[in-house]
Amino acid sequence: MKVKALVAVAIMGLAGMTTAQASDGTITFGGSINATSCAITGGSSFTVTLPPVDTSALASVGKVAAPTPFNIAMTGCPASTAVHALFEIGASVNAVTGNLKNSGLATLVEIQLLNSSLSAINIATQNNDGAGTGLTTSAAGAATLTYYAQYIATGAATAGSVASTVTYSIVYN
Repeated sequence: MKVKALVAVAIMGLAGMTTAQASDGTITFGGSINATSCAITGGSSFTVTLPPVDTSALASVGKVAAPTPFNIAMTGCPASTAVHALFEIGASVNAVTGNLKNSGLATLVEIQLLNSSLSAINIATQNNDGAGTGLTTSAAGAATLTYYAQYIATGAATAGSVASTVTYSIVYN
């Protein structure tokens, strides 16, 4: 009986405890809703086919091959508005390299995205918006964003297929 009484007293004591709280700051959120959104010309999902390369081109870490351009063309955007693509972090992104993991049969190779200046884009970062690839839409609301995809070796690449995916969003500033 004494044990039950002690447990009851302990529980009541814990229930009566309060925690101290203090306000440390304020976070203010803001944004806007656009009446017009961009329409991706030719559809928002598409395939970029990199040309075949020999394993000798990807024989050691950091070797790159076959930079292949691709465009995201848009119409119907808010006129004279800055737009850019944000490549989203997902399961296909290597968190260490910031490149796209290969789901094909080749080994020790990834797909690296580049902006229009041929600078690598680290997709693993939250602000990977193409490292300045954004454009201002025309007065008619059109823009074409240019990017590149290329193979990048993470070791001496072996022969086989290379495949990956990435999700993107168009961001307006």
